[in-house]
Amino acid sequence: MRAAIKHSTPQRLFIATIAMVPHTLQADSDPLAYALGEALFERIWVSAPASTQAADGLGPLYNSRACSQCHPAGGDLANGLVVQLDTDPIYGAQLQTQAIATHLAEGQLKREFQPNPVTLADGTTLSLQQPHYQLESLGYGPLAAPQRYSVRIAPPLWTIGAIARIDPSAVAAQADATDQNGDGISGRLQQLGGELGRFGWRATEPTLEAQIERALRDDMGLSTRRYPKGFADCTAAQSACRAAPDGNSLQYEGVEVQPLMVNAIADYLQRLTPPRTTTQPATSEIVTQGEQLFAQSGCHHCHTPQLPDRHGRAVTLYSDLLLHDMGQALADNLPQQQASGHEWRTPPLIAVAHRSALLHDGRAKSLTEAILWHGGEATAAKQRFINLSASQRQQLLTLLEQL
Repeated sequence: MRAAIKHSTPQRLFIATIAMVPHTLQADSDPLAYALGEALFERIWVSAPASTQAADGLGPLYNSRACSQCHPAGGDLANGLVVQLDTDPIYGAQLQTQAIATHLAEGQLKREFQPNPVTLADGTTLSLQQPHYQLESLGYGPLAAPQRYSVRIAPPLWTIGAIARIDPSAVAAQADATDQNGDGISGRLQQLGGELGRFGWRATEPTLEAQIERALRDDMGLSTRRYPKGFADCTAAQSACRAAPDGNSLQYEGVEVQPLMVNAIADYLQRLTPPRTTTQPATSEIVTQGEQLFAQSGCHHCHTPQLPDRHGRAVTLYSDLLLHDMGQALADNLPQQQASGHEWRTPPLIAVAHRSALLHDGRAKSLTEAILWHGGEATAAKQRFINLSASQRQQLLTLLEQL
């Protein structure tokens, strides 16, 4: 879940985490089931063999030892980055930056920033930070495709339950792949074998359980029913990794994380609610003005405030869960499933004020920065934001901070 990050400057690396704001359980939550899922989410895994089979099987290659290390309190970690690969024949689907004893980590990520000044219509100047990445200390030779990788930040998990509840037909109803209505927005569905992709930065997983199993394999090197190999993401070229002891056990249905445990984690995540806001509540007048500016700027075309669940009940999310072309500035070189390297699933804005970093790689440290990075289909909306007065921008930002 975390990649070690090297900075070219001698500055000390500060890891910004969310404030540990208490969560409230949903009204229908079973405290015991919640506690079980939470315990598994926070479990520190160890390598096999260990004195207990309940928590062994880590690695041999991995990025983190617990889900909570990259999603503290269900939130995000500003420097909790991973490097996803184009299924490299040597390094697999993801670069693992850590390894158990006697094994070699796959490599490290170096990140540098270049200032990119932007001037708003009222003369206000801001400096965006353009990230530049380089993979270093590659332990198993060069990548087959050196430029085919994408850096991702660990997202917050507070909206997982809301995303899971959305009616797929409601998402499909908003899709407009060829921009038939001429509004400049062409949201596309991520169809995965007849199912709607909705989880992940590019909506590459159709269910929460599938997303969890992928993270267990790629981030911690743990086997599940979907990925039963004990060596996880190790490739045939990494023979020592594949030959290492694993934690697959008949006691846990032949894998390291049995379906019961995956389901418990999923149940826990679906019961998470966003942390309570710690900002001073805005007046209804300011919120109303912010809502009007949100719509006038065109933000609502992608950040749809509400979608119905399967029972027709409104779910507040501020996302259409569709793929959108966000322009060259946010593009990477890694198409995934049906998504191009320019497309990203609209991230929900609920509890966005509690994010420690924004956008897929965490390059934006404020809402204003995140908006100014928008391009592609969002270019017109960004320009409307740029043209707002300082007071109007603050009204819009105040709305977002209250979500």
